[in-house]
Amino acid sequence: MKARKRKMMKLLLYYICVFAILFSMGITDYYRAVRQKDPIFSFREVMLKDGGTRYHYGLGYTVIHYNQMEEYGGRKDIEFRAGQPPWEDYGLYETIITLALLALPVVFVLFRFKRING
Repeated sequence: MKARKRKMMKLLLYYICVFAILFSMGITDYYRAVRQKDPIFSFREVMLKDGGTRYHYGLGYTVIHYNQMEEYGGRKDIEFRAGQPPWEDYGLYETIITLALLALPVVFVLFRFKRING
């Protein structure tokens, strides 16, 4: 019983560490967006043909760096959007990586538990 409790604590600690890392990455990119700088931790960038507007995608947030020509509105600032789920704007590759990172410790614990208990 103690071994099972220890494994569950390791799993909980893993999720807390992953959440803390992702949260700190999002906070860092948020503060960079507030200071009108490009994000550091975005893993996908899409450029529009309106003068150079760039969408930077991170895990759970999007940073939009507007650089529009005058005929499209002439907007030149940076916007931070948080709370977008990965499957809404991300491609298939990014969604699979995100779900795999979240499911990996659960699968590991289940296989270890099955192997120990037969």
